[in-house]
Amino acid sequence: MNAPTSRDTDTARRALEALQRDPNRLELDLHSSDTLGAALRELLEAVAHGKAVTMHAIDAELSSFELADLLGVSRPSAIAILERGLIPYRTVGTHRRVRLEDAQRYQAQQRSRSLEAMAALQAENEALGLQ
Repeated sequence: MNAPTSRDTDTARRALEALQRDPNRLELDLHSSDTLGAALRELLEAVAHGKAVTMHAIDAELSSFELADLLGVSRPSAIAILERGLIPYRTVGTHRRVRLEDAQRYQAQQRSRSLEAMAALQAENEALGLQ
C-alpha cells in the first residue's frame, strides 16, 4: 500500500468525524482517495470471505509473540529467527521489538524461497518421470 497523500488523510479525517457523529452510518466518496479506497476494498473483501482481519500501521512494531503469530511459528522459533539476524529488531528493556515492515519483508522472502523450492522439486519429479 502506498503512503497516504494529504487528500487521503483529509478523506479519512472526514470519515472518522462522520463516524463519531453517527457510529451506525458512513457514506464515503472514494473517488477522492485511491489509497483509502484500496485499503477499504481489501478489508471488505477479506471479511466477505470470512477471514479474520487485523490491521497495523506500517510503522508499527511487533512483540516476539506478535511476530510468532504473524509468521505462524512458535515464540521460541521467532526469537531464534531474530537472534540469527534474519529480521532486525531492537530491545526495549528486556523485550524485543520488530518493525512490521521488516517482519513482512522476511515473510515475503520466505514465501518466495518456498515457491522456488517447490518449483525445483516439481522439475526434478518431471525429469525423473515421477509426475
